[in-house]
Amino acid sequence: MIIVRLMGGLGNQMFQYAAGLHLATLRGVPLKLDHSFLEDRTPRTNFMPRDYWLHLVGVTTPRAEQHEILRYRQQVEPQARSWWQKFKEERFPVHYHLEAAPPVFDPAFASLPRRTYMEGYFQDERYFGPCGGQLQEQFSRGLAALAHDEAAQKLATEIQSTGGIALHIRRGDYIHIGPTHAFHGVPSIAYYAKGLAKLRADGAAGPVYVFSDDMAWCQEHLPGLDAQLRFVPETLGGPSGTTHLYLMSLCRHFVIANSSFAWWAAWLASDSPAKMVIRPAAWFRATEFRNIHPCPASWIALEDEDSCLNAA
Repeated sequence: MIIVRLMGGLGNQMFQYAAGLHLATLRGVPLKLDHSFLEDRTPRTNFMPRDYWLHLVGVTTPRAEQHEILRYRQQVEPQARSWWQKFKEERFPVHYHLEAAPPVFDPAFASLPRRTYMEGYFQDERYFGPCGGQLQEQFSRGLAALAHDEAAQKLATEIQSTGGIALHIRRGDYIHIGPTHAFHGVPSIAYYAKGLAKLRADGAAGPVYVFSDDMAWCQEHLPGLDAQLRFVPETLGGPSGTTHLYLMSLCRHFVIANSSFAWWAAWLASDSPAKMVIRPAAWFRATEFRNIHPCPASWIALEDEDSCLNAA
């Protein structure tokens, strides 16, 4: 059995599930998900609690039982064990795998044993590449099934007919929680202007659909960025932003924030050779993470001279 510890928002959970699915498929064993961190509401400073959201993207994988979690996490959470538990552990040892920090891709991941507990973010498509087609179908089908709103359906039809560009602005905790902002930062307006200019120069046509968790800020600061801006209302966000994610994935080209949410939108979009994705060259603000990013080699890294990391 492979057990994955779920942490973070929807985009992070999708990465964790994807990596776990690939490893479980390689080993021919069941996959289970550990919800315990998401359900832990112990007060934490500068922390935004999250819920389990994978069911919103079509995931039906069962959750791990508490006794399974304790057994698989015994290396980091020692507990008293009966003679029978000790005997079973000697006969059928389990492995606890903690992702390295900073989180660079580990080629040895594919060699992890068939009884492994995984903890980390695993933000690299090489962790799940062979399952990519299955994941794309599963996630896209799950997202499409949630987009019931008439206005969302109308916009989906428009996007599918015009193609266009998705521009994603991530603010929220990236701005308002100090340590999160210090670690991640946010791209500057100049980054988005340069990204759009590059896409236009390379032939990208159609409207620019702006998606954000702070549309009031976007409407105040972004007019003039492009003649064809369309601000997608936050009211169309859907459960945990899934309708925004679905609508973004229908676009043809992208200028994305340093966000796993935007990453999945661009990744789920049609894999046409013509697709262009602009992403920040510096995915993280933290110095020790500056050379680390989760993006495919075909995506275009754009430097941000305005430091990509201010809270304007």
